Amino acid sequence: MSAERSQVLQWAARLVKLSTLAKWGQKWGIVYADPCASDRKLGHNPTPQQVRMYQWQGFRVRPKLQGTQGVVLAPRAGGSNAVMVACDDLTTGPQPADELEPVIYDAAGSTITFDKSGSVEIKTAGGATALLDADGSIWLVPKAGQNVKAGAFTNAQLDNIVTRTELQLALDLIAGHIHPVSGASTGASPTLTPPALDISGSPNCYAKRP
Repeated sequence: MSAERSQVLQWAARLVKLSTLAKWGQKWGIVYADPCASDRKLGHNPTPQQVRMYQWQGFRVRPKLQGTQGVVLAPRAGGSNAVMVACDDLTTGPQPADELEPVIYDAAGSTITFDKSGSVEIKTAGGATALLDADGSIWLVPKAGQNVKAGAFTNAQLDNIVTRTELQLALDLIAGHIHPVSGASTGASPTLTPPALDISGSPNCYAKRP
């Protein structure tokens, strides 16, 4: 290798390099990265380099340190101005099989998936799912044994949602009720008293009381 080529490669390695995350700085956006892979058995003891981590505006995440590598650039060849423009470990999180199907994920296992069909699905690590499908419908499915609650975060402000089927049964019972003959002595109607006429509502769907 010529001296000129060796010099160019050294400059290039200082301008653009792949680094492993080492530790977080005390200020948000500052991270320390190992300059390159090293062999400590040979006495290598690289000093982590301070770099600024830039992310897309409106989206911020603190990547996990162990195993994560990032692309570090040195604007104007200044090491003190080094920035990290991308990082990943390529071993955790979902791996989309189709093009243009982004997935946002977290350490707990929750995901937001944009499907090629046009739907957006949110799955929590706890087992709840919210689906905005391609037809414009919204589906909310809780984990087995849990509830769907809308309009308030306080249980005391919520009431069971009544479904059309349950309400229709009550209305049909009222519509089919026959009044006794005028003048006859009768008590309360057995067909219009609880539990015959009772609306309990959904067992796991609630909405805020008016």
